[in-house]
This record gives sequence, C-alpha cells and structure tokens, in this order.
Amino acid sequence: MTRLIGPESIGLQWVQVRIFRLDIVSDISDNGVTGENTNHPKKENTKMFNTNFGIEIEFTGITRSKAAGVVADHLGGTIQHTGGSYDTYTVTAPDGRVWKLMSDSSITALKKERGTLMSADSTYKVELVSPILTYDQDIDTLQELVRKLRRAGAVAPDNAGIHYRKQDITKRSRAKTQ
Repeated sequence: MTRLIGPESIGLQWVQVRIFRLDIVSDISDNGVTGENTNHPKKENTKMFNTNFGIEIEFTGITRSKAAGVVADHLGGTIQHTGGSYDTYTVTAPDGRVWKLMSDSSITALKKERGTLMSADSTYKVELVSPILTYDQDIDTLQELVRKLRRAGAVAPDNAGIHYRKQDITKRSRAKTQ
C-alpha cells in the first residue's frame, strides 16, 4: 500500500498536500502514473516509524454529527455528543483512544446541494482531532478514514488546514533512562 507521509526532511507542507487536504487525498502515487511512490522512505529510515503524532484536520461539507458517524463506523467505535462550547462529539475506538469532532469558528461552513457548494450553518464547521497515533500502526487507518470522510461529502475550503504535532519516541525513551 502506498504510504504518503514523508520523512521529517520533506516538511509539513508536503504532509498537508499529499495526505490530509481532504480535496486531494487519494491512492495515486507521487508520479501519478505507475503507482510507484518515489518519495516513500526506505525501510532503513526508521526515525519516522518511531514517531508519535497527533493531527487536527479542518473540513466542511458534512455536519459534525455525520462526520462522527463516519469515524465511528470506520473505527468500530461509539459516539457520544458531549456538547459544550465547541459542540463536541467524541468517538471512542475499541482500543480506548478517543477521537473528537468539534466546531472551529475559522472554517467557512459549506454544504453541497444539487451538486453545488453553498453556505451552511455552523454545524458544518468540523475539526477532527486525533488521539496520539503512530506511523506504523495508524497511518493506514488515518488515510482510509480521510478517504471515507471525503466520500461522505467532506471538503476542505481554502481557509481549512491541518495541525500536526509529532514526538520522536526514541528521544523520549532516552531522556527517561538518563
């Protein structure tokens, strides 16, 4: 399977464009023709595989409630509407990790009617907040989740983006032993 997150040296912009921008996530390769991913890290580059990360993905086109349903179906989790000032939905996966879908006032709310994107109410402003993830165990799940959100109608308006936080777990392990 093509893995689209590149190593640290490629930079965050590449991660945003190749994986998480909801309007372009797909199975196409970097060269777009052969299916060979020319930027895929070599197996001996293990640094990225020893990284915990969290991601926040902003989108619209579907409501937070519908997005929570997509996330729960994909993960086999349960949904709870916790509400609050961010009108949050939580999805608890079978492994106990919690994914959040919350309002983000910076997103332009849009919905599709008769094939055309038009203004929508604030329930269409969605930010997906992941739990702590690992590349090796979670990247395929994350990529497929984004694809399913797109198929459900999620889109990324021009003012949407991602927030990506990473932590090299080998450095953290060394710090604890010193």
